[in-house]
Amino acid sequence: MAAFKIKKSARLRSRFIQSEALNKFESWFDISEKLKDQIKTDSTFQLVGNKTMVTINRETQTCHVLVEVLGIPKVGFKIIDMEPCELLVYNFPESAFEIDFDTVKARASDLMGVITHRLEDSFHIVFDGLNLELHFFIQKDYIHS
Repeated sequence: MAAFKIKKSARLRSRFIQSEALNKFESWFDISEKLKDQIKTDSTFQLVGNKTMVTINRETQTCHVLVEVLGIPKVGFKIIDMEPCELLVYNFPESAFEIDFDTVKARASDLMGVITHRLEDSFHIVFDGLNLELHFFIQKDYIHS
């Protein structure tokens, strides 16, 4: 197996608008653009950056598009608030146009198999222009007394 370069990072508290579950992964871009247009025209939210994320639950294989926003929650959108967390980031050497979804999923599976941290059930595929990343979230340890 090839050596993978993974860096540990931290994310501050973030707010996302989540799409409905994707029927097929290939529709992520169209759903993302539609969601961004809806946010711009039908809400007071502000878009944060140009990144689009697709969250995938490893257990259920359910996919959703996430778009980061700023603003006060209002009725009409599925809002996901993420607390500050530690994550592991893998940067693909390939661009988003040089790789297909099955290869991305296979790489994510390979990485999850070698990561020694306990990971949450969901991971993100992050699209930023031509750049492509995988984000794995380190599961928090809670001590119960």
